[in-house]
Amino acid sequence: MKKTIIITIALFGIAAFVFADVNAQESENGLIADKNPVSSEASVLAAKFIKQVNIISKVKINTEVLKGPIFKSFADFSRPIPQEERSRTNPFAPF
Repeated sequence: MKKTIIITIALFGIAAFVFADVNAQESENGLIADKNPVSSEASVLAAKFIKQVNIISKVKINTEVLKGPIFKSFADFSRPIPQEERSRTNPFAPF
């Protein structure tokens, strides 16, 4: 599940980077000149986003804490949600 989310986010970042690069054109001296300032901003944001995804993907969560005796000794104070009468199917419909 976590890998799927990371892959999806990375694909969106790559798509944003490619979309930003589509509007760029090569000038006479071989440099790329971007006529659309939004695409330049988008590519910068995509690069920052990919950098953050790389940082987040390195985070490791130790789940052994959830298996320990101290965690298992915690009391469950949750209460069941009582069933209530069903109201109108569309609460925004006129009376």
